[in-house]
Amino acid sequence: MSGNANSGRRPNPSKLKLLTGKRGRGLNAREPQPAPLASGRPDYLDGAARAKWDELAAMLGRLGLLTEADRDALATLCDLWARQRAMRDFVVAQGATYEVTTTQIDTQGMPVDRTRWMRRPEADLELKYAAAWERLARSFGLLPDSRGRLRVDLGTNTKRGSLDWSKASG
Repeated sequence: MSGNANSGRRPNPSKLKLLTGKRGRGLNAREPQPAPLASGRPDYLDGAARAKWDELAAMLGRLGLLTEADRDALATLCDLWARQRAMRDFVVAQGATYEVTTTQIDTQGMPVDRTRWMRRPEADLELKYAAAWERLARSFGLLPDSRGRLRVDLGTNTKRGSLDWSKASG
């Protein structure tokens, strides 16, 4: 037998399976059901991360997707978003590359200036933060491909933007 207990695809939560139309055998009847998030945003978030928290927490709360178990993951998501934006702003202002001139000695012993362009580390950080944000955002259903297979019945009595989980269609 190859692999280990962590091999293969990660199982989807039962709530997500219900929304994608799966019933019966694949559902975990003993899956933990954390309570909805009651406390506010973490104190350590600042600036843009706080604003992103307010925006996402309100939206995910309306959708019933934010629980007390998700607090730290959402805080990390907001922090990554703020860091990526800061790096993006820096790269837009300063450029993705910069010029470096070095003086070298040629074979006759004469100094020769060589100029080359280097990629800014901030440009790489921007890409790394964006990739990490995207991976985490998928777990919250914040990207079209991560929610594209969901089918929900909003019904006529529910407000736009709020989901009635008891009417998830399959």
